[in-house]
Amino acid sequence: MGTLKAHIRHAGNTWVVGPARLYFRKNLVRLLRQSSRARNLSMRLLAGRQVKILEGERGRGAIFASGTLSRADLKRIESRMTESIRPGVGYRKWSDIRIDSITELYRARGADLDRHFPSILGPQWSSNIGHIALAAMLLVAEDFGFVPKVERTQIITQIGNQEALRALSHRYRQRWIGPNQPLLTRELAGLMDRGAQVPLGPPYVEDLMTVKTRGGFIDLYSLLENIGVKLAEGEKPEPFNLSRAYMERVEHLAGIAGIDLHQPTMALHVRESWGTAFDQRSVERDTYLPAIREAIKLGYQVVRFGGDRQTPFPEITGLTDLVAKFPGDNSLDLYFLTRATFLLSTLSGPASISLISGIPVLGTNYIHIGLTAHSAEPGTIYLPKRLISGRGSPMSLGETLRLEEDHWRNVEGRAPTGLALNNTSEEIRQGVIEMISSLKSGKSPSGSAALVNEIRNGSPSIGRGNFAESFLALHPEWLN
Repeated sequence: MGTLKAHIRHAGNTWVVGPARLYFRKNLVRLLRQSSRARNLSMRLLAGRQVKILEGERGRGAIFASGTLSRADLKRIESRMTESIRPGVGYRKWSDIRIDSITELYRARGADLDRHFPSILGPQWSSNIGHIALAAMLLVAEDFGFVPKVERTQIITQIGNQEALRALSHRYRQRWIGPNQPLLTRELAGLMDRGAQVPLGPPYVEDLMTVKTRGGFIDLYSLLENIGVKLAEGEKPEPFNLSRAYMERVEHLAGIAGIDLHQPTMALHVRESWGTAFDQRSVERDTYLPAIREAIKLGYQVVRFGGDRQTPFPEITGLTDLVAKFPGDNSLDLYFLTRATFLLSTLSGPASISLISGIPVLGTNYIHIGLTAHSAEPGTIYLPKRLISGRGSPMSLGETLRLEEDHWRNVEGRAPTGLALNNTSEEIRQGVIEMISSLKSGKSPSGSAALVNEIRNGSPSIGRGNFAESFLALHPEWLN
């Protein structure tokens, strides 16, 4: 037991950074005792050797060399990362600090930045459908040459969307870890997935926000923008493999629901508000009713999907509400996210699935547009929320982008100010008309693109996606 304690002490002093340190120290012995197989796996992790059970590879040879960090070095990195999340630190500065910190951890471990790429995706990469979209993004990044192709193992402890996960199994080796499986406990899997903030992360586990590239790292939103540029140029990715068995189930359920899989389809996802004080991604469902009716009038069928807490829409001829038709069953979601003519959605995980699959998206009620309104398939357009200044007046695009940069950590759904104006029913309806018109003509209106990009050039904006011309026509002052 003396050797085991030494390893634990070594891990605690050398690799643990941030608030997970005490949790890790208190719980590791209990975790290791659960089975000899778990103990052996953990010992290999602690010793810095190859995780053969998870990765199925032989040793890395010269890819690793010896290296360590002192307690003082870890304190310095921890302090630097803590300072980076204080209010007023811009997103780009936070990203630079994170990249510098993870680079230092890699080098201290002796990892070759040109040759070593993490071969584990921790549980956060599959915890919800938006994070599954990021796992798909990583495959597209490989296909486009932004990230070298690596054989990766995806650790799954929670199921964000079972069909979407299965559709990635042709490229990822997947480990589904149940609550009673001793091979790798939920707790240890959870510890492994948080990158530089917890033990065993660098250089084994790919970080969700700071992806490893050849020679270094790239910020998540910068990578999404780079991928979006390729999509805008006409590249067609296929990260999801829809199996024959799945397609048979889709046809069966579509038949029950009365959905014609060959008719032009507007998929619909609305992230509803349930009274969360600061969740600015959520909106009122009924503001989408005029847009639904407009799409149906223009020859589209509308298929709405969502989670158990979503409120069913009223019955409308031409609208199939899967929330009401198949409560608790999300089997059809992936099909329509990757096969619909276009998606009408709020800022959400499902929208990310369509965006990374090259499906046109009408993104409504978008906030943090300097990050989230990134380039995409040519038909994709965004309707932003307008922010209200402290003086009570709507802010311009330039003011919005500069304010967002100072409040980067509100990206998880909180508006930088206390108030953001939801898109109106008319804005959304006009957006649907514009979307369908551009899909029919094959041409996307871009009359304001040059002015929008000129404003972006004077800001820290990363995203370069197109805003709806119909929205800009309704609010010409937004570009002043």
